[in-house]
Amino acid sequence: MKLLRFEFKKSFRTKWLPYFFLLTAIFIVAIFFRNIAQQDLIPLKKVEYFLDFSMDVARQNHSDQMSLEEEPNPQLQEKLAIGQTLHQKLGELMKSIEEGEKESELRVENEVYTQAMTYQELEGQFALSQTEMQDMIQLNEQLLALNLTKEDEDLSVQQAVFMKKISTLLLSPIGFIIYLLVMGSMVTREFEERNIQLVYTFPIPKWRYVLTKFSSLMAAGLAWLALIIILSYVLPLMLEQPEVTVFQYPLLLNTGQLIEIGTYLMKVYLLAASFLLFAIALLVSLGFIFRSTIITYLVIFILFIIGWMISSSGVLHVANPFSYQEIHSVLMAYPFQLLPGYIVLIVSATALLLLTVMVTRKRGI
Repeated sequence: MKLLRFEFKKSFRTKWLPYFFLLTAIFIVAIFFRNIAQQDLIPLKKVEYFLDFSMDVARQNHSDQMSLEEEPNPQLQEKLAIGQTLHQKLGELMKSIEEGEKESELRVENEVYTQAMTYQELEGQFALSQTEMQDMIQLNEQLLALNLTKEDEDLSVQQAVFMKKISTLLLSPIGFIIYLLVMGSMVTREFEERNIQLVYTFPIPKWRYVLTKFSSLMAAGLAWLALIIILSYVLPLMLEQPEVTVFQYPLLLNTGQLIEIGTYLMKVYLLAASFLLFAIALLVSLGFIFRSTIITYLVIFILFIIGWMISSSGVLHVANPFSYQEIHSVLMAYPFQLLPGYIVLIVSATALLLLTVMVTRKRGI
């Protein structure tokens, strides 16, 4: 226990870790106040989004009207009638957005998608697929049932949605790599500066020293994760007391299913903690094997980049622990199939630590 406290104190006495925590906090606060400052842009973004649809439908209606003047066509007449209704509904939707009528906005948006699907069946062009529109209708109906408004996932200051935004930004390949680069010197510096000789004065087995080093880095990682959770949770409380239902906000998955954002966040944090377990075990293992900061950093960077490229291509190998660095992508695609991922990450971390102990015994510290 004394050795663990000693290692933990060393982590926080270095300049890099406190600065990293401070920069993390500044980043979260900056995103929050950026979102506050840009709240007025949300209705404008929505109006601009639907205005493109409206203009496209208007062009088709004009073209159809001209064709009907030249030659009557019952099918084209029906398409024009639906197109005119769709154009009218889009106008109503944009008016609801501009006037801030949240409930009306959701209802009219569903009417727009219903008309748009009929319009497509009559060979009208609309830039969303039937599946996308059905998914949005499902989401809007759930929001209406919960009496919640639709949030802009990028600019929202609603507590649960803001926490999702922060987790997506920080609990990502870039966030994990930066953390490992900050903490990497805690392993390799002792070899490079020959301070590792101090270990000989401790009456402890080598395996215990390896596990102590891992435990101290893992504790720092969990402290970083806790900082992210607490700060992103507390900041929205500055604006208003959130409703109990905000964590029931429905999140649309890639599969077309809905999941409560509170459930999503719990899975994010649990998977992030599991991936940190693997990532830190990898850092300790590489640090003890190569005993060089530059080489350790280079190998970590290469491994993470390869893993990121594979996962970004849409390929998720369950047995590959690097696949789980893309936490948001994994959860959006496989939110209810995470048990194999937890097992892979824990087993991989255990195997790496055992390898480190074996290498340390053979080479000596």
